[in-house]
Amino acid sequence: MTTTLQAINAVMKSVRAVGKDGTNKQQGYNFRGIDGVLNAVGPAFREHGLIATPHVVEANTERFNNNRGTLATVATLTVDYFFRAVDADPDDIVSTRVSAQAIDYSDKAHTKAMSVAYRTALIQLLCLPTDEPDPDEVSPGVEHMQPSQQPQQPAPPQSPQQPQQPAPPQSPQQPQQPASSDPAELARQDLLDVANSAGIAPAVVSDFARSAVGGGFDVATASGMEGAQRIAALAQQIATSANLQAMLRGQGRPQ
Repeated sequence: MTTTLQAINAVMKSVRAVGKDGTNKQQGYNFRGIDGVLNAVGPAFREHGLIATPHVVEANTERFNNNRGTLATVATLTVDYFFRAVDADPDDIVSTRVSAQAIDYSDKAHTKAMSVAYRTALIQLLCLPTDEPDPDEVSPGVEHMQPSQQPQQPAPPQSPQQPQQPAPPQSPQQPQQPASSDPAELARQDLLDVANSAGIAPAVVSDFARSAVGGGFDVATASGMEGAQRIAALAQQIATSANLQAMLRGQGRPQ
């Protein structure tokens, strides 16, 4: 009799890596979709007699109109997956819980979220690498910040100048006002940098921010310290969540 852990280990030995074979031509990035994962994992599951059963623990749906007036649906799911070898004891089960989100402008938000959840569960359970360089090996923009290597040329000698005449007295000037520095403007630029680094269209980020999940505010009109804090929180949320990045990148991808 094969135990479930033995079957999982056999699948892990059969499937070494799943590369990012999909390409989003509109935004110019590669992705590892559910089809690529299932094409690699499915044959090994069948060969070693491993099955997976999903159970949705929690499902939330929100609808909102984006800046273009289009109705968008955000699905947020918590899903348990139960893995068992076909010839193992019925109580020999390995489970994992994942969360997933997806945005869609039709009726496929929950379908997309389930795909994201299953892909995440398989990647984590089987420790599937992409067989590509770690993106954390390079910090975006750092390679362009090296100081110039060109030696500076000494300034040419200047010819003697005639003594300057004292300038006529000028009328008192009004003190210059400091340039406007809305902290929200700086936060918006940071958010744009995060979106560009993750391959997410700015319009998609703006739509997400208008939803309750994204904070329920307009990125373009947010101002002051409060606006800066909300924008910074959104940037942090996107920067630290691989699942959210994948969801936002894929919101316009056809099923």
